[in-house]
Amino acid sequence: MNLNTHGGSATRQRSLTLSLVRRLKLASSSSQKTNSYQKMKIPTLIAAWTILVIMAVSLESKAQDPDFKPPGTEENAAVNQANTRLDAVYKRLMDKLDADGQKALKEAGRSWIKWRDDEAMLIAGVGGAIGGSGMRVDFANAQLKLINQRIEALSEYLKQSAGN
Repeated sequence: MNLNTHGGSATRQRSLTLSLVRRLKLASSSSQKTNSYQKMKIPTLIAAWTILVIMAVSLESKAQDPDFKPPGTEENAAVNQANTRLDAVYKRLMDKLDADGQKALKEAGRSWIKWRDDEAMLIAGVGGAIGGSGMRVDFANAQLKLINQRIEALSEYLKQSAGN
């Protein structure tokens, strides 16, 4: 993300930071009267300034890599492509089957989807992922493996149905 293209948010944050710094300097100045209100105001200003600095640093770190993609993005794209291929094989097989065969394939497909998700979670967990981006990546990789296996199985059924 380029900070210059987002309405000057970095400039706005720097301006706010400078404003807070000026207020802190005024609040801590010896020439200004200090009362209990001003003493309470200083910690609040310091906390606000710290939060703004942290936000500015996080925005700048993301801005340094405009091609940043969260972990699992590419893996999920591969899963989506595999699902598209699976759907195509599934539809071709459905076209070859009679009504009873289509009903059986639909039921098996529904059961397989639930099994795929449960099995992918097991594979990801056994692989050591316990959450976060590691879990997303491992789960997507496991789903991809299982979807490719299903494509092979349905393709084999399709070949067998062509021979009948």
